[in-house]
Amino acid sequence: MSIGVNRTLRDTALNLWRNIQYALAAVLTVGVSLTLVGSALIAKQGVSNATSQWSHGVGVKVWLNADDNNSQVNAIKEQLNSTPLIKSCTYIDHEDSYKLMESIFSNEPVISSVFTPSTTPTIFSCVLSNPNSAQAVNKMFSGQPGVMTVQYPQQEIKTIENITSLFQVILLGMAGLMLLASLILIFVTIRMAIFSRRREVAVMKLVGATNWFIRVPFMLEGLIEGTVGALVASGLVYAIRNLLSNLINKASNYNATPVVPGSKCGSQNCGITLLQSTVASGHDVIITSIVLIVIGAIVGVVGSFVAIRRFLDV
Repeated sequence: MSIGVNRTLRDTALNLWRNIQYALAAVLTVGVSLTLVGSALIAKQGVSNATSQWSHGVGVKVWLNADDNNSQVNAIKEQLNSTPLIKSCTYIDHEDSYKLMESIFSNEPVISSVFTPSTTPTIFSCVLSNPNSAQAVNKMFSGQPGVMTVQYPQQEIKTIENITSLFQVILLGMAGLMLLASLILIFVTIRMAIFSRRREVAVMKLVGATNWFIRVPFMLEGLIEGTVGALVASGLVYAIRNLLSNLINKASNYNATPVVPGSKCGSQNCGITLLQSTVASGHDVIITSIVLIVIGAIVGVVGSFVAIRRFLDV
């Protein structure tokens, strides 16, 4: 048994060495194509994380008229608290709303001359029981006495999802073409290995070697090429994820501002916080790497199997 295993490993190594250029080309092509696949997968997971965080964290903001009175505020508050679509609400008074406005328009000095704490609208910042209910809450409170406007991030979330979907389609399309190229290269590599060893194969057949004993080294060669290419892709995906994480963290530290009372994040940092949540976690990268290794192994085995069926006459 050990003699057969040693012979198989020796034959596989010999095949790889004889066609080292084709083997390296196949590994690199598999690596590039699966890097695109992995990038699309972690981008999808990152956007899913960001969408979930944004939906559950931002919710709906009900802006009241600047000249609101206590009776209107209390009426709106009572209606918000009694609505089953809303989980909880925080009231942001004139003073905190003015601070929020100052932070949003920190680069616009004219704002301080237009708004004062007494003329700045107050806000009810609400968390929804179900993020998908944002549009229903908007229709319920828009146009009511005392309500100036209702804001919710549904359009922004849809924009992110649409852009990411387009990005994924492009990446997966390119990855599909590259995977096809990988199959062809592995096919060509195995064909070259079969041609270079056709006399040895004929002798092995004459002395009674089984068909699978002859085929396994060639299939193992394709498996190795696909798996090594997938490992290269996993390393590149991990490096890309870390690079993006470092860049976003640096941007977050550079743009750090104090948190405005009554808000979920500093107004200048909300975009950075959303970007931070789009970075896939280490667990997501590990799962993606496992998927890439499985795909790489399948590509290698399929490419070699097709070449064996086509060119290896045993």
